[in-house]
Amino acid sequence: MAPIRPLRQLLQLVATLWLMASMVFILSRLLPSTYKPRGMQDADVATYGLPDAATQSSITADYQKRTGLHLPLFYVGMVLQGRQQATHIKALPADRPWVEQAVLWKGVNAAIAFYTAWQAWLPSVPEKNRQEVFKELQTWVNSERLENRENQEQKVLNLLSSSPCPQGYTITNAWKNLQAAEAPLHYYLPQLNWNGAENAYYLWLKKLLKGDLGASNQDYEPVINKIGDAALISFAIAILGLVVGLITTYFAGLYFTLHPHSTFTKTSHLILYFLDSIPGFLIALGLYGLALYLAGYSSGNIFGENQGDESLLQLWTQPSILLGGLCIVLLILPHITLQFHRSLKDQMNKLYLKTALAKGLTYKKAIQVHALPNAMVASFTILSEVIIGLMAGVLIIETTFSLPGLGSLLTKSILSADFPVLIGLTLFFLLFRVVVIWVMDNLLALIDPRMNISQNA
Repeated sequence: MAPIRPLRQLLQLVATLWLMASMVFILSRLLPSTYKPRGMQDADVATYGLPDAATQSSITADYQKRTGLHLPLFYVGMVLQGRQQATHIKALPADRPWVEQAVLWKGVNAAIAFYTAWQAWLPSVPEKNRQEVFKELQTWVNSERLENRENQEQKVLNLLSSSPCPQGYTITNAWKNLQAAEAPLHYYLPQLNWNGAENAYYLWLKKLLKGDLGASNQDYEPVINKIGDAALISFAIAILGLVVGLITTYFAGLYFTLHPHSTFTKTSHLILYFLDSIPGFLIALGLYGLALYLAGYSSGNIFGENQGDESLLQLWTQPSILLGGLCIVLLILPHITLQFHRSLKDQMNKLYLKTALAKGLTYKKAIQVHALPNAMVASFTILSEVIIGLMAGVLIIETTFSLPGLGSLLTKSILSADFPVLIGLTLFFLLFRVVVIWVMDNLLALIDPRMNISQNA
């Protein structure tokens, strides 16, 4: 049974990551402006100028086709029968929205007749007339109330009847027939469709497994490259602070337990409680101000610019990374040290420790051999949350010291509405959290064999 447990845990990890990634995919489709290129938004209309309705529809359709957003979401989809009937009409991408709605409201035969007349009418009229009618058709399909829809139908009829071309009579009659038609009631009933591999979820998951998270909306750089460069900075700070903090916690907790009444222990406790009560941003600002004072600068970035191509060892030689690591130490040290010391104190009254002392072990040896492993079980339980919480501390430090890490990248992506980067960071943070918890659970099982017994029971 022993070899089965790691395999089962690995499968559970993969299943959890898959479910979380699927949730991120669904939420990403609910973000604003997902189905339009960035330049088509109101705030960025200067990118395309003020295009007419046909140009906007054409640009949007082309963007969706290039990015796979025109595909159905999943392998199986539910669609109204009227919209399914509309797929039999070979309409241009710009005309597809209003043609589908016309089929749903008026039936497929009347819609086909009008669209045929529409295609014959387009080449024979000036561009201005075409754009006016197209704009009214777009407004018509977006009309939710029946009275608004009827008003739009009359506007379209007036424009078509006044068009200066031989096909004006034909398309006017086709539009009147479309107005008078009614779609069958079963057009509004849903039906299940099997989309196969040609769906947005399959393509997104396929790219994700290859490490393709898309490109940034700001500089069109691959999202995976931006996250990788930022993660190196964040990990350099977090690993340095965590390692130093854990080493300090081990020796401090051991000393506090062996010398509970010493002046150093009492003073250290007061300092740790004081640090635990200070907000993280005040600690970062305090260290930054201290560094400015010691360096003799009144303003500016005293740490220099990060080049973005250094290795982890090179980063650990930079003053900004070292000071950021010190901030991490001060942020996590009070919590984990006091918890570790409290766990060791709880072991002092256990019968197994008294038995070890009665057999002749020294007080220090009994703590190191017997009490320490049991105290680490409780400490490892909170260590996973401490590691996950490092992301919040790293965000504060990167903002204070102007470091281009994950926290800074997240802030910039939110402020600039860079949704591909935001989605990529969300996936990264979810992956980081799940993997950390999974690793800590397995470490706890190695440290405390009783967990294996309880889980296999």
